Amino acid sequence: VLIDRNLATVGTLDAAQMVRNTPVLAEVPVAPLLQPQEENLLKQCRALGYSPILKPVTPNSLVREVSNILGLGATASLTQSDVAGNEEALLEIIAGSEVLLVEDTPFNQEIATEFFNQANVKVTLAQNGAEALGQLEKAHFDLVFMDCQMPVMDGFEATKRIREKPEIATTVVIAMTANAMKGDKERCIAAGMDDYLSKPIVRENLYSTMARWLSGEATSKRTKADSAVPEESVNETSADELPVFDAELALERAGDNEDLLEELVSRFEQENSDVIDRILDALDAEDRETAHRLAHTVKGMAASLAGAEVERTAGILEEALASGAVSTQIERHVCSLDTALTCLLNELKSEQGEYQ
Repeated sequence: VLIDRNLATVGTLDAAQMVRNTPVLAEVPVAPLLQPQEENLLKQCRALGYSPILKPVTPNSLVREVSNILGLGATASLTQSDVAGNEEALLEIIAGSEVLLVEDTPFNQEIATEFFNQANVKVTLAQNGAEALGQLEKAHFDLVFMDCQMPVMDGFEATKRIREKPEIATTVVIAMTANAMKGDKERCIAAGMDDYLSKPIVRENLYSTMARWLSGEATSKRTKADSAVPEESVNETSADELPVFDAELALERAGDNEDLLEELVSRFEQENSDVIDRILDALDAEDRETAHRLAHTVKGMAASLAGAEVERTAGILEEALASGAVSTQIERHVCSLDTALTCLLNELKSEQGEYQ
C-alpha cells in the first residue's frame, strides 16, 4: 500500500496504522512516500516497520523500490547492462517522463525538443535560470537539463539556488556544456549539478543518461570525493583537416529529421549572416561580454550543424575573450572566424537543394 505524504484528512502515520488495523491488509507492506528532508518521520516509519519511499519518484524508480520491498530484487528493473547500446530498452525506461529544458537558444531548443519528442518525453522550456526556478516551484520534473551560459541567470547560479530550496533541493540537474570550455565541468560539479552532457547533444548519449537517472543506476558526480573532471581543450586539428560541412553528420545531429535540418540550416543562415559585424560592433563598444556570448552561440550552432571549422574558430575566439586576450589577438581570431563562416554559409547555400 502506497501512502502519499500530504493527505487532506489524515496524517501519514495514522493512515498507515489504519491499513495495519484492517485484517485483510494486515500483512501487506506499507510504503509512505516521503521527502528526503523529513528525517524524523523517516525514522518513525522505519521504527514502526513501514518501508518509506523517497520522493521524487519516476515510473522506473517506483518499480525498483516496490520490487525491493516485495523481495523481487532487480528482476523488475532494467539495468545498465540491459540497455547498453539498446535504444529500444532506453526508450522503454524514459518514455512518459517529464523534463525541464533550460536553454536560451532557439536553435538548441529545437534539436533537444526533437529528441525528447521522438522518445515520448514531455518537455517544458525555460529560457534562463530564473524561469527554471519559477517552473520548478509550480511543477515536478523527473530531470532538469540546464544550459550553463545564459542571460538573466546562468545555469550555475540557478543550480545553486535549487540546492538552497529544501522543497526542490533533490532535483536532478544535468548540465549541458560545450566540452571545449576549460573548467566548465568543474564549475558544474561545484555548483551542485549531478551530471553533464557535452554539446552538441548526441541522441544516444541523451537517452542513455536519462535512462541511468530514471532507473536509479546513476550516482551524482557532486557526491564523489574526487570531483576533478578531465577536460577537453579546444580542437587543435589543423583547419586543412576539418570539413566545412558534414551533411551526413548534420542530419544525424538533427535526429535524422530532414525537415528539422532544413529549418536549422535556414535559421543558421538568418542568424549568422551579420554576426561578424555584431561582434565587431560589440568590441568597438568595449563590450566583450556581448562579443563572448555571440561567439559562444555561433560555436554551438555550428557544432550542431557539423560545421567543424566554424566551431573551432568560434571556440578559439570565445576562449580568447574569456581569458582577456589583447585586442590584436582578438582581431586575428575574428578574421579567422569570418573566413570560416563565409565558407560554411556558401557551402550551406550550395547544399540547400538537398533539403528541399
